[in-house]
Amino acid sequence: MQIDAMVSEADVGGIEEGQSVTSPWMPSAAEVSRLGETGPLRPTTNQNVVNYTTVVEVNNADLKLRPA
Repeated sequence: MQIDAMVSEADVGGIEEGQSVTSPWMPSAAEVSRLGETGPLRPTTNQNVVNYTTVVEVNNADLKLRPA
């Protein structure tokens, strides 16, 4: 499953492709597959905060995560 996560400009510098991602709501291991500053994913600004869409790939074989 692919998750598009919004990462603030202040934090995006600490993220690399292949980096492991953990969260209490993710039942399985996940990793960053694409950063928002490259390719078609451009930064967006919301309330004067610049965010980058970062693509996270997560194994969802058990179907615990549901698409929105």
